[in-house]
Formats: sequence, structure tokens, C-alpha cells
Amino acid sequence: MAGYDIIDEPKPRLQENFIVDPTVIFFVSIFLPLLWVPPFQGQYWLPFVWVIANGYLLGSPTLKKEIGISIAGILLWLGFSIGAVYLTQLSGFALEATAPYIRILSKGIFFLALYLVVLKQSAPYAVYSYVKEQASH
Repeated sequence: MAGYDIIDEPKPRLQENFIVDPTVIFFVSIFLPLLWVPPFQGQYWLPFVWVIANGYLLGSPTLKKEIGISIAGILLWLGFSIGAVYLTQLSGFALEATAPYIRILSKGIFFLALYLVVLKQSAPYAVYSYVKEQASH
């Protein structure tokens, strides 16, 4: 069957090539630090920047909530990390003894915040992928 072109049909935008499933961002943020650690603690803030950019390109209706959760997650992670080290030194505990627990809790805060943002963005992405699939048929 020969193809046809509708003049008024909207063309796919270039930015649609950069939209990814938000769960991919979540899994990349889990496994990438095993191979490469970005400088300036990038393993903690780069996934949030990526997911916000993804939400913007996606046209997510929950983008403001995603940005709010991302900022709150980064601030909570930063506050916990600095506060835990400060309290450890203030209370007289050896930092070497508490560092593994601080690291585990800070990663838990990071992944919880990132999970909440990904969960918020997964519904608009599902609608986007459904519409894209229906348009290709």
C-alpha cells in the first residue's frame, strides 16, 4: 500500500527523540555509579536534572510537582548528609564507625525522592507512549 501525506498533520518534533521512560532514568541512576561516578556528587543531582528535562520535553502536566519533589529530595539529602556528619562529630562518635550507616541512609533518601518523581512522571509517559503507538498504526 502506498503511503500518503496529510499536509496539516503535525510532524514529530526533534525533542521527542530525547524522551525516555522515567524508569530507565531510575535504573541508570542505580547502575551507572557502579561503573562511573560523576564529579561533584553528580550521581545524586544529575538524575533529578535528567528527569526534570524529560518531564519538560514530555510536556508533563505534573512538572511543577516533579520539580518540587526533586528540589525537596536534593535538599533533604544534602541536609541529612551534612547534619549527620556534624552530629557524629559533635557527639564524639568516630566518623569511620558511622560513615557506612550515613551512606546507606543518604542513598535511601535519594532513591526514595527519585522514585517519587519517577512514579509521578510514569503516568504522563504511559499516555505519551500510547498516543505515539496509536499514531504509528
